[in-house]
Amino acid sequence: MEIIRRNSDYALRSLIYLAREPAGTVVDLTTLATETGTPPLFLQKILQLLVREKVLISHRGAHGGVSLAQNPGQVDALHIIELMQGPLVLSICTNQDKACMRKQFCSLRKNFIRIQESYLESLRSLTLDTLAQEERAELQKIPGG
Repeated sequence: MEIIRRNSDYALRSLIYLAREPAGTVVDLTTLATETGTPPLFLQKILQLLVREKVLISHRGAHGGVSLAQNPGQVDALHIIELMQGPLVLSICTNQDKACMRKQFCSLRKNFIRIQESYLESLRSLTLDTLAQEERAELQKIPGG
């Protein structure tokens, strides 16, 4: 089972690509789909959600496309993943809303919560800016990149 679903992966790829570009750069759907390896129709749905959630700005017209609506240093991977697929929980027992008769003494639950919080904090620490910088550095290592 995948924890990070395909739509979240494609959304992050697209946002990282945009974060690599100079601020305010408008990128069209075809370019974004090609550069991120995302099927265009699937990408279009993802971008619509990101525009609706004010992560992206949509630009219409002959030179239309999308651009980042926020500073890439202020947008983290967890936020994008949860926009795309809802809250991430390791197990049903780590969902605070669920009642469980073992809740007060269960060692699994206690450890699952610790693991989940560590995982979520790791995703919170990954901003689009950090990811874009890492990707730029990796691309420079590729001949012709």
